[in-house]
Amino acid sequence: MLTIDPRTSEAVSAYVAGWAVSRGAPRPTPVALGWHVATGQAHESERYVPVRGSVDDVRGIADGLRTPLACLKFAGRYDDWRPHFGTEWEDNPIGWFMTCELGDASRVDVTDKVLVRRTGALITAEIRGDDDVIATGRTGLVGDWCVPDRIRTVEAHRRRGFGRAIMDALLTAAYDCGVRHAVLDASQDGRALYAATGWTTLAPQFGLTRSGRHADRAG
Repeated sequence: MLTIDPRTSEAVSAYVAGWAVSRGAPRPTPVALGWHVATGQAHESERYVPVRGSVDDVRGIADGLRTPLACLKFAGRYDDWRPHFGTEWEDNPIGWFMTCELGDASRVDVTDKVLVRRTGALITAEIRGDDDVIATGRTGLVGDWCVPDRIRTVEAHRRRGFGRAIMDALLTAAYDCGVRHAVLDASQDGRALYAATGWTTLAPQFGLTRSGRHADRAG
């Protein structure tokens, strides 16, 4: 029977908690088979992330998510899981859970152009030009994991290493806080870029959003 790979449970659980820190979302609540986040956003009313269970278990969770724009995300291949959900669910873009290990070798000499700040469990980084912000990023800390998120570079400044500098700064700062593992959700394009810098693909990420008026894809 089709099931969520239990080997992904620890990393995906860390992802959910760190993602909530990064996005300023409510703390995830442990529920049957995984986690629930009452996101309450215009594009996403709630998020359920199972980290274990069979296809029947996950279908049961989906049937209980009746709120428009409720989101269901977990580690799984689209082609395996999508046939088990009806047209009331809209596809999210396919993503990839990726991980990397932090150690002394992960520390880098971060340029003084990268401004890093820590506020509680959130670390942010930015690079400024003469008059504006060129690149930004953030990472949520949870235990010995961090979740890099929203790594962005202004289009006119892309392909110049700014995104890599932001990521290096975030991981170095996280390592200094005692973090030893990192996990993120990469897009199709981002997967190749992260793989080239030492990240390992853990599993594809499968996501659906319950249809609603003016629905946007959940991020």
